[in-house]
Amino acid sequence: NAPIIFSRRLSECAREYGAGILMKDHVKLAAVFRVLASLLLGGWLAAGAVGAVRLNEVLARNQTLAYQNANPDFIELYNDGASAVDLSGYFLGATAQTNAAWVLPAGVVLPAGGYRVIWCDSGRTASGAGETELNLGASLSGESGSVYLFDPAGQPVDFVDYGFQVKDLSFGRVGGQWILLALATPGAANSGAVDLGDPLDLRLNEWMADPASGADWFELYNRSARPVALAGCLLTCANATATTAFSVPELSFIGPDGWAQYLADKKTNSGANHTSFALSKQGAVLSLASAGGAAIDRVEFGAQATGESEGRLPDGAAAIARFATTPTPGSRNYLPLTNVWINELLSHTDPPLEDAVELYNPTAAEIDIGGWFLSNASENLKKYRIPAGAKIPAGGFYVIYEYQFIGNNNFTFNSAHGDQVYLSSGDTAGNFTGYRAQLTFGASANGVSFGRYPTSVGAEFVALSRRTFGVDNPASLAQFRAGAGASNAYPLIGPLVISEIMSYPPLVSEGTNLVDDPLSEYVELFNVSSGNYALYDVNYPTNTWKVGGGIQFTFPAGLRLASGASLLLVNFDPAANAAALAAFRARYPSLPASTPLFGPYSGKLGNDGDAIELYKPDPVQLPPHPDAGYVPYVLVERVVYQSAAPWPAAAAGSGFSLHRLNPRLFGNDPVNWRAAAPTPGRAESTLLVLSLRVRDGAVVLSFPAEAGQAYRALGSDQLANAAWTVLKDIPAQTTAGTVEVQDSGVTGRNARFYQLMALP
Repeated sequence: NAPIIFSRRLSECAREYGAGILMKDHVKLAAVFRVLASLLLGGWLAAGAVGAVRLNEVLARNQTLAYQNANPDFIELYNDGASAVDLSGYFLGATAQTNAAWVLPAGVVLPAGGYRVIWCDSGRTASGAGETELNLGASLSGESGSVYLFDPAGQPVDFVDYGFQVKDLSFGRVGGQWILLALATPGAANSGAVDLGDPLDLRLNEWMADPASGADWFELYNRSARPVALAGCLLTCANATATTAFSVPELSFIGPDGWAQYLADKKTNSGANHTSFALSKQGAVLSLASAGGAAIDRVEFGAQATGESEGRLPDGAAAIARFATTPTPGSRNYLPLTNVWINELLSHTDPPLEDAVELYNPTAAEIDIGGWFLSNASENLKKYRIPAGAKIPAGGFYVIYEYQFIGNNNFTFNSAHGDQVYLSSGDTAGNFTGYRAQLTFGASANGVSFGRYPTSVGAEFVALSRRTFGVDNPASLAQFRAGAGASNAYPLIGPLVISEIMSYPPLVSEGTNLVDDPLSEYVELFNVSSGNYALYDVNYPTNTWKVGGGIQFTFPAGLRLASGASLLLVNFDPAANAAALAAFRARYPSLPASTPLFGPYSGKLGNDGDAIELYKPDPVQLPPHPDAGYVPYVLVERVVYQSAAPWPAAAAGSGFSLHRLNPRLFGNDPVNWRAAAPTPGRAESTLLVLSLRVRDGAVVLSFPAEAGQAYRALGSDQLANAAWTVLKDIPAQTTAGTVEVQDSGVTGRNARFYQLMALP
C-alpha cells in the first residue's frame, strides 16, 4: 500500500501547502508532487501488479445512459496484457481500505485486450456469486471521489482520484493519460477527448459565508458552451487575518452552463470539493486564477447575514444580489417572482381534460410574459417558451394547456409521483433574467387541481375543491382549452380530517426528573363526509390509508368510519397493551367507549412542533403505464403545528390539546385552531348566534357572553367551501352580558354567514 498512500499524502500536502507562499511557487510545488506521485505509482504498478488489469473509464454523473431501466454510473476495467486474467476475488472500492470494498464474484475472467463494465447502481444489490452482470451496489459521487482496484491478496493494482464531473461525460485513459472523454463507451475502446472551453469563462458565482448549519461554501459558474478543466486553477481567499490558496485537484471539470460547489471547510482530506480555507462572515476577497496564474475573477463581499447567500444575478453577470430565501448551491441563481404567481395546476387528467397551468398577475399593471419559460425540471428550465406578445392583465389570469407545452420535450406533469413546476422570466434573446417561481406538488387524484391558497401565515399550494381554469365541466377538450382562468376555489376538505392533536401532554415524574409522556399523545381523525367511508381502495383492499410526517402509521385493511365519527391514533398498541390502554382511558375519562383506537404509530409527536400528514391510496397504475403496479398516495391533509404563536401556545404541556374550530375549515392554518381541554372521540360544537339584525347598512351580531370566556366571530360569503375570515376577537369579560359584533363589509353581497367560537 505504501506507494499509493504516499502519493496521496503528497497530493494532499500539495493542496494544503502554499498558504504563505507565492501563487507561482504553489503551482510549481503541486506539479512536482503530482509528477513524483505518478512516477512512484507507475513504477510500483509495473513491478508489482498481477497481470495487466487497469482502471480504464469512469462515469460518475450519469443522467441519460440507460441500463436495466436506470441510469447507473459505471467503472470499466481493461486488460492490456497478452493473456486472460481471472478477476475472482479482486476488490473494488472508494478508499484504500479493502474491508470497505466490494469483492468481484468467482468466475469473472477478463480476456486479453478485453473490457469489463461494473455498473454502480445503488437501486440494486451488489452482485454476488454466479452473477454474470456486475453491479457495485452503490453509485459514485459526481463531485469528488476515488476508485481503487485490489488483487485477491489485498495489494493495490490501480487507483484514480477525481473531482467535479460533467453529467453524461466519462473520463478515461487515452495514451496512458486520464482525460475527459467526448463520449462514454462502456465495454469498448475509449473515445477521444472532448473539446474543452476556456477557463477565462469561469466566474465566482455565489457564496455563503454564514450558513445556519453546515460548512461555508461557494460556487463557480461556467459561462461557455463547452466543459472546462478546473485542474490546477487557483482559488484564493483573503480576509482580515490571512490569505490562503487552494489548487484544484486533477480530473476536475465543470460542464457547459454548469456549476461546481466547493465546501470551504479546511478539510481537503474529505475530497476534491473541499478547500483549504473557510470564508469569513465579516467579509473577504475571493479570487480565481488559471493554472498558469492568470487572473480570471475576483469578488469582494462584506458582512454576511446568517443563512443568506450572495452572488451574481443572473448567473455570471456583473450585478450582485443577496438571496435571503433562495440560496442555490450548485444550481442557477434566482430571486422569487413577485409580479406573477403560479396559481393553479392540473396534472391528473382523463378526457375531456388535459394538464394545465394557470398564472395570475396580482399587480395593478399588465405584465408581458412573452419569452418566459415553463418547465418541470430544474436541469432544463427552458422546456417550453411562452410565445412573444403573451400578456397577463392587471389582476388577471393566463392559462397554458398541455397541447402547448408538450412540444418536443414530451413535457407533461407526473401525477403518480408528483412533480415540480418552474416559471422563469426571460428576455427577448432567450436569456434568463434571474427571477423564478417554483412549486413542488405530490400525487394527485384524477381531475383534482392544485391551487394557491392564502392562509394567515402565508400561501400554500393545495388540492382545491373544484377546478377554476374558466371552463371546468367541459363537454370536449376544445371547450376546456377555452378557459382563460378564474379565481381559485376553497381547498378540498376531507373526506377525513385531523380534528384534534394532543402533541405535548404534561410531563410526568420519573424518579427526580420530569419526562415526556408519549403514551398520552393522540391524533384524532374525523369523517366529514356524508357516508360510511372506507379507509382503503375498495378495488384493491390491501391498499390502505396512511399517516406520515413526524409519525407514521398504516391503517389495517377493511376499516370503515361512519359519517360524523372519530377515531384515535395512539402511541401504543391498544389491542396488545392492556395496561397502556387502561392508563389512557383513565387519563381521558370522557373518551367514548365506541371510539376506535389504533396504534402504535412509529415516531413521536414533537413538543415544539411537527407535521402530520394524511394520505389515501389512488388506484394502482395499470399496464401499459410505465409505472404499472405502482400505488400513488395522495395527500388528503397536512397540518404543521407549532407550540408557540401564531399557533395556540396554551396547548404546549399544559394539559390542553389543539382543537380544530370547524372540521370544514382549512387545516393548516393556525387561525382555525384553539387550545382547550382534551375531548378525544367527541365532536366539536360551535356556539350559535342568538340574534342578527341590520343597522346603518351593517349586520350586527348579538350573543350572551359568559364571564371569563373569550370568543371569536367569523364571517363568510358562502357556507359550502367557506373561506372564513375573523371579524373580531372578543376578550373575556369580567361579568356575563350581551356582546355585539358589527360586520360593515356586507354592501353588494347576496348572502353572508357567521360563526361564533369560544376561545381558550
